[in-house]
Amino acid sequence: MSNHSDTHNDNHSTDNDGAVLDFPENKSTQTQASEWLAKLDAEQPSPQDLAAFKQWVNADPAHRIAFEELVEFWDDMNILTQAVLPREPMTPQTQARRTLAPIRAAMGAAALAIVAVVSILSLPLGTSIYTTGVGEQKTIQLADNSVVQLNTNSRLEVDYSSDLRRLSLTQGEAHFDVARNPQRPFEVLAGQGLVRAIGTAFTVHIRKIDVEVIVTEGTVELAPAPTPQVTAVSIADTGSTVKATAGSMVTFDKNLLSDVEHMVASQLEKQLSWREGMLVFKAEPLQSVVDEVSRYTNLTIIIPERGIREMKVGGLFKVGDTESLFEALKEGFDIRVKEVSNDVVYLISSENQ
Repeated sequence: MSNHSDTHNDNHSTDNDGAVLDFPENKSTQTQASEWLAKLDAEQPSPQDLAAFKQWVNADPAHRIAFEELVEFWDDMNILTQAVLPREPMTPQTQARRTLAPIRAAMGAAALAIVAVVSILSLPLGTSIYTTGVGEQKTIQLADNSVVQLNTNSRLEVDYSSDLRRLSLTQGEAHFDVARNPQRPFEVLAGQGLVRAIGTAFTVHIRKIDVEVIVTEGTVELAPAPTPQVTAVSIADTGSTVKATAGSMVTFDKNLLSDVEHMVASQLEKQLSWREGMLVFKAEPLQSVVDEVSRYTNLTIIIPERGIREMKVGGLFKVGDTESLFEALKEGFDIRVKEVSNDVVYLISSENQ
């Protein structure tokens, strides 16, 4: 995993025009934090504002501490009742609070900004990349509490912003259990397709010639992926969306969405058995079984004979356990393993061995 973040001078921030605002050297960290809160609350922050703020708050641990203390203070205050409450006895704590009074007066709606600002603080900076090797599986909890199960030989890029959760599955297979947040849609780019959900669960598998999406909970929308020139396209703008509900599978190739298939529960269980670390086969051609098993091993398995390739087999095997498959083929079908090299084997009938 790699995270990219920008460094920033403690004494500068960026305004809506991209110009530089200077923080005088003698301004305390608390004052800078207060001014950032005022700026973020004054109007809808621009992307430049948010980027400059994230740079400032991550430039020094003291910045984050000061800002979070200020946020906590505002969260505890009922601004509308301050004018009618009796004056507190003067203590060091109340004195510190009164130093913020001019700033508080300038931010009548500051309480509304607290949730948004806290969410900005919680956003990861840059892009995070998660990978698995051949035969490896991994469970990842993302910053928004969504959970991803990454299957063998997969690569996932995660790039969250303040208004969008954008992920790119560039290789392999992943199951997404999405934390609901209607204000921040969850989108997965896969091949030439875009899968969008708010709060649901689904699996995306990039195969040799197409992409397979299986919905296990809720509903997702699918559309062609945005072009490099248009990176923030809305699904509603693509003009060719497809909805898939729980229990259905959709496959698509390039910019086309096709072959919507509603699968019965037993089929879905088979398709998603990898999440439990198992592979399930029911009367399937041996070549199909070998193709799936091969995803979890660096061993190349070749079946020279057509009759053996088309032989129907079934079974339950642990992910990565090729020896159990070979043993079952030997005992049940009299098919032997012929080792050609350290990483290549043939499956042949005993009579041809």
